[in-house]
Amino acid sequence: MYTDKNTQTGQPLKRRCNKAPVHLLSLSAFSSALFLPIIGNGFVHDDFVWLYIVSCESGWYGLTHPIQLFYTPLAWLTFKVDWMLWGLTPFPIALENLALHIINTLLLYWLALRLWRSYTAAWWAGFGFALFYMANSWAVMWIAARPHLLATLCCLAAAHASVSYARQERRRRSTLGAIILCVALSMLAKEIGVASVAVVFLVLFYVERSQHSRGRRRSDISLPAALLIILSVYLMLRARVGAVSILSNQGWYHYTLEFGVLFSNLLEYVSRTYVIAGVLTGAIALSQYMRGARPRLKGVTVYEVGLSVALFAVTLAPIILIRGRSGLYTYLPGIGAALLLGAVARALYASQPRSPHRRWVSLFPIIFVVVVLSIATVGQSLKWMRMAKTNMAVLHQIAALHPLATPGTNITLRYAKADRRHRFPDGFGTWSFTYAVKLLYEDPTLSGEVVPQESPTEIIPKNGEVNFIYQADDSYPQVVKIEAR
Repeated sequence: MYTDKNTQTGQPLKRRCNKAPVHLLSLSAFSSALFLPIIGNGFVHDDFVWLYIVSCESGWYGLTHPIQLFYTPLAWLTFKVDWMLWGLTPFPIALENLALHIINTLLLYWLALRLWRSYTAAWWAGFGFALFYMANSWAVMWIAARPHLLATLCCLAAAHASVSYARQERRRRSTLGAIILCVALSMLAKEIGVASVAVVFLVLFYVERSQHSRGRRRSDISLPAALLIILSVYLMLRARVGAVSILSNQGWYHYTLEFGVLFSNLLEYVSRTYVIAGVLTGAIALSQYMRGARPRLKGVTVYEVGLSVALFAVTLAPIILIRGRSGLYTYLPGIGAALLLGAVARALYASQPRSPHRRWVSLFPIIFVVVVLSIATVGQSLKWMRMAKTNMAVLHQIAALHPLATPGTNITLRYAKADRRHRFPDGFGTWSFTYAVKLLYEDPTLSGEVVPQESPTEIIPKNGEVNFIYQADDSYPQVVKIEAR
C-alpha cells in the first residue's frame, strides 16, 4: 500500500484507506468533463490525410510505407480499424483519442504513486498533467495527434515495467520482455518514441540509487543489449521504408543547429510545462500558508528533481532543434514536469497547518488557478472545434452544390479574407483540402485547393475546374458555386 511519507523518517505511513480509486475516477471525470462536450465535430488538417490513405490503401501499406514523411505503423493500424468501423464518422474516432489521453493520465498517476510513494504526489502529478492545456488540447482535439498519444502510452508502460524490473526478484524475464515490447511499440507509434530507451534507464537509475534497491545482476546486461538491438532495427527499418531523415529540411519539418532556435524552443516548451506546474505549486503553497502552515520543500530530493529534468530533456531532445513549434510536442515531455509537481506538492502538504477550520477558505488559490487553466483548456479546444465544424459545413455544402465530380476535376475554394470567427481557412491549411475532396467524392483523381480571391472580378472556370466562394457569415459559413457562362 502506498501512502504519504513521514516527513521526519521518509518512510511511508500505513493507513487503512486507499485513495487510488477515488483519484482515478476524479481524473477520468475531469478530463471527460473538459473534452466530451466539444469533441467529434469533424476533421482538421492531417486528419483528412490519414483518413484518405487508410481508405484507399491496404492494411499492409502503413507497415511498409511512411505516412506524412513518418514511419508510424502502430498508429496506422488504429486508423485502419477506425475506418473499417466508423468511416467518416468523427465522434468515435475522437473519443478514442480522449480515451488514450485519460489512460495516459492514469498511467502517470500510478507511476508517481510507485516512484514517490504518496497519494498526494500521485494526485497532483496526474492532475497537473491534465491541466497542461496546450498539449492536451492538441492531443485530444486533433485526431491526427494519435501517434503522440500512443507513443506516450507505451513510454509510460515501459517506465512502469522498469520500476517492477528494478524492484522485484521474480518474473524478471517477463518484466524484461514487457520493457522491450513497450519500447518497440513506442517507437513504432511515433519517432519521438526513441526517447523511451532513455526513459527506461533513467527510471532504473532512480529506483536503484534513490530507493536502495538491490544492485543490478550480471544478467541485466541483457536489457541494454536488447534495447540497443531494438533501436538499431527500428532505425534501419525506418530508413528502408523511406521515412524522412532526422536531419531533413523538408518544409515545416526543418532541423537547424542555430542556438537561437534551440533557446527559443526550450523557453517555449518550458513555459508550457514547468511554468504551469510552477503556478500550481504557488497556489498550493499559498493555500497551505493560509491554513497557518509554513510550506517547505525539504522533502524534495535531488534525485527527484534530477529525474524530472532528465525525463523532460530526453523526451524533448528529438524535436528541440525543429524550427517549427507545435503545442503537441510538449505532451510526452510534460510527464517530467508533472512528476516534479507531484514531488513538490507532497513536500508542501507535509507541513501541518495550525488552523484546520480555515481549510475550505484556504482552497481558494488552488480553485482559482485550476479554473483559469481549465478555461484556457476549453478556450484552446474551442478553436479546434470551430475549425472542425467549419470544415464539415464547407464540405457538405460543396457536395450539395456539386453532387458529382468527373475524374480529374480540380475543386477550387476561394475566399475574400480569412474568417477569424469560424477560423477559416485555418482548418484546411494549405495541404489538406485536396485530401478532403478525394474523401468527399471517393475519387483519388480529384484535387483541390483553397486560394484567396485577390479581386472581385468575374471568375471564369478553367477546363476541369469547379469554383466555389466561401462567404463569411456571423451565424453559419456559406459556400456559393460559381457557374460557368
